[in-house]
Amino acid sequence: MWWKRTILLAPVTSLAVASAILPAQSLAAAALGGPITFRATETLKQPGPAPHAVSGIGHFTISGAITEKGTVTDYRRQKGNIAVVHRVAVGKRGTIAFVLTINVSTGAETWTIASGTKAYKGLHGKGKQVLDAWYNTPATFVMKGTVSQ
Repeated sequence: MWWKRTILLAPVTSLAVASAILPAQSLAAAALGGPITFRATETLKQPGPAPHAVSGIGHFTISGAITEKGTVTDYRRQKGNIAVVHRVAVGKRGTIAFVLTINVSTGAETWTIASGTKAYKGLHGKGKQVLDAWYNTPATFVMKGTVSQ
């Protein structure tokens, strides 16, 4: 009968040991969700004629439901009044690919998450770009929204 108690206690003990050893963010990685703020500082480049040419490179931070920092690369194309920017953020815990749709006539700038890798695999989200200071040197961008996994 002692083996029944050992088997029942093993998962609880493993969870207790894991929570004592692993940082809280690692345990929560399987259930990311909530508001985020994404901030980027980039050196802009004149996009070439190729679709999705590199238009900016720099650094980013994310705060809120995700805490991350790393490098960011923007790929931009424009057709008429609609610009599409693929913003790829590479951090220590994985990569998040955002897609921004910018209506240059109205100023509306919305984003969604196209994909994620590693800890961000299966991440979904949407929001708005609330600061688009492309005219600064370096350029600064702030996106706010919510994510879930």
